[in-house]
Amino acid sequence: MNGQAILCTIHQPSAMLFQRFGHLLLLSMAKTIYFGDIGDGACTLVDYFTRNGAHDLPTGANPAEYMLDVISAAPDATTDIDWPAVWRSSPEYQKAQQELTRLATDAGHTESQFDSTQHKEFAASSVEQYRQVTKRLMTLLAFLHWYYPVSLFRNAERTNSVHSRGITVLMQLWIFLMCTTTFAHMLIAGVETADIAGGIGNLLMVMMYTFCGVLAGPNVLPRFWIFMYRVNPVTYIIEGPLGTGLGNAPMYCADNELIHFTAPEGSTCAEYTAPFLSEAGGYIVDSNATECEYCPVTETSQFLASVSVSYEHWWRGFGFLVVFSVFNICVVLLVYWLARVPRAKKE
Repeated sequence: MNGQAILCTIHQPSAMLFQRFGHLLLLSMAKTIYFGDIGDGACTLVDYFTRNGAHDLPTGANPAEYMLDVISAAPDATTDIDWPAVWRSSPEYQKAQQELTRLATDAGHTESQFDSTQHKEFAASSVEQYRQVTKRLMTLLAFLHWYYPVSLFRNAERTNSVHSRGITVLMQLWIFLMCTTTFAHMLIAGVETADIAGGIGNLLMVMMYTFCGVLAGPNVLPRFWIFMYRVNPVTYIIEGPLGTGLGNAPMYCADNELIHFTAPEGSTCAEYTAPFLSEAGGYIVDSNATECEYCPVTETSQFLASVSVSYEHWWRGFGFLVVFSVFNICVVLLVYWLARVPRAKKE
């Protein structure tokens, strides 16, 4: 059978495992009890049994245990209902017979012929492989959809580094995808279900976003938690594009961000603020005015420094993310070997 997963069991599967399958063939004493859809939350299966005289499914009960209890296959369970006879007289049985008849009829009209696709070296055609690989490459080039449309490249014109910064952002995006992909593999390598891995991943992501330096900078973090800032991959994932895209560019305050004050009589804003500007930086909108408008920053680097981000550190963050990716791969291999590779039994 192609493309189908089959669960054969002689005991009750867990409710979570039971819900992963869409159809059920239930046998008792080599006789069919039920064959058909399970339904969302086993509603179709439960409806079949209750419609034919079984009790309702208790709240929170495992549908697999419920059906075994109904047909008296569970310990201490009894029933007066002849479930094989009920099945043979049910609409579900008639529907199954009609489907079998249709399949037999269709098979009789199908000419036997050699299927060359079953003997190909690859499951997908060359065209399909090309299409899928192209989609993966376009994921790598996703920076084109935001780096240039939002004009981040213009911030590099001042330092004549448009092309070098573009390549840098491309490298940062690539290592970001590598780091997140290997991180996801690391989460799922040693656990049984994607739900458990998702829960662990959510917890770790909340912690990493909390201590990455955006919500609270490293200068205000409690000393005990500063290690979370330094060993946090999200710290370097954010630092790279932020420093590369915004670093070393002129910065101007919006009207509602300007600080307003009046210069003393007989002096202009430039004369009054000259000693202060030489120490604190910033600029005056109109140097010759007496009603002063002051902006405390002149370059994006001043703002980035307030969140501990620097353009000069992009290579350091890139290197750390490479280390994180390699570490994730090593953990995946180790955990997979410990949790999933069968061990030879000692005699």
